[in-house]
Amino acid sequence: MARLSLLLLVLLWCCAGADAAAAAVPRSLGQSLSLRAAAAAQRHARHQPGGGHPPDERVTAVLNTFKRPDMLRRAVEHYTQCDVVDAVRVVWTEGGTPPATDGWRIGGAAGVDGAPRVQFDVLPDSLNSRFTPLPALRTRAIFAVDDDASCDDLALALEAWRNAERTLVGFYPRLHVWRRGRLQYHSWWYVWWHGEYSIVLTKAALPPPTPSSSPSIGLTG
Repeated sequence: MARLSLLLLVLLWCCAGADAAAAAVPRSLGQSLSLRAAAAAQRHARHQPGGGHPPDERVTAVLNTFKRPDMLRRAVEHYTQCDVVDAVRVVWTEGGTPPATDGWRIGGAAGVDGAPRVQFDVLPDSLNSRFTPLPALRTRAIFAVDDDASCDDLALALEAWRNAERTLVGFYPRLHVWRRGRLQYHSWWYVWWHGEYSIVLTKAALPPPTPSSSPSIGLTG
């Protein structure tokens, strides 16, 4: 998995009511990047002496993988070393039995309830399985990810999400516009050059929580 070299926190405001009326989307990349400095200052101010974060300030990393055993192991080992990660859940859609993690370098300890730090969730072979609500999550925040993000960048993204939980906070902005009678789609370089975006990909993002009382990764419209 390629490490994300640049953190770009972008927010998509979620629907405020049952009619799913879209709220305004921030358009300026300058605003998004300025969020980094503000969130970093807040993170340092709230950092507890001796390290560590209380449970309500942590995140569950949900990894989506398919037939990449070496990359999966590296990702699990990496995210369990992050101070803000409570647990790692692997969405397993390959069939068969998930791999044993006995020889993996799993950081940290089990949760206060004895739950393992790494757990495989066996689901159907579908790209949509990554959005299936997962049971027994201990955190409100979920980080759905295909790629690596540094522990510091993940902590920053979590801080941004905590300041506006009804948003999608992600690392991959894109722009789609209607021009000359057709829809045009632009990737990162166009977004960076023009300073605008309209959507955020969910390949590395913290989605808003579902309306249910228990946390899950399910996205709502």
